[in-house]
Amino acid sequence: MLSKTEGTKRYEAALTACDSVAIVGPAPHLVGKGCGKEIDGHELVVRINQGSMLTSSYAADFGSRVDLVYTDYNSIFRRFVAKGNLADDVIIVSTRDGVQHPASIADARFQVTRETDNLNTGVRACLDALKFTNIHRISVYGFSFYVEAEKYALPESEYLNIRLAEGITTEIHRQTPNVQAFRRFAKDARVYVHPLTKEALTKTNRIFPEKSEDSSRV
Repeated sequence: MLSKTEGTKRYEAALTACDSVAIVGPAPHLVGKGCGKEIDGHELVVRINQGSMLTSSYAADFGSRVDLVYTDYNSIFRRFVAKGNLADDVIIVSTRDGVQHPASIADARFQVTRETDNLNTGVRACLDALKFTNIHRISVYGFSFYVEAEKYALPESEYLNIRLAEGITTEIHRQTPNVQAFRRFAKDARVYVHPLTKEALTKTNRIFPEKSEDSSRV
């Protein structure tokens, strides 16, 4: 069995040491809503793929801290890192197998949630956080899924402003397994889904009921 990389050890140590985690995606329903301070108030801030690119331009809405990044290690992200846009102490977790990662990057083969291989990067980050019993609050911001249509296409309105501003492209994922997995994740008592994100998920994928006694807890 291969030994754990430096990055994997740092990843496990960071998650084991914290009580609260914010997992932040780049969905535009947070733009202009001023959630940045709340996000940065968590002990650990996890960002997803190109969501790590938003902190300089959208700090007021998405926060400015980047402690850990879950990424599929695509070419856009690698170029972003190569330009020195992430601090050296940021922990990067790659969810893509079959890629030769530097030792500083946590290897997907050692992720605690091995059953998530076919899920997208954001859902994998959520499920991994659940495995750390020391974490008492897992807050989710800025998540959305492609509207389920024949080709699972992403509507232009969903990521348009951020994608254009940051030069980001997006790939189409089959979302049914991701929606089902996130629905199960959100039922855990430790999980808090921000009301704006919960509203967006209710409208696009009916992950949550249309009416709820408490719009922020699940």
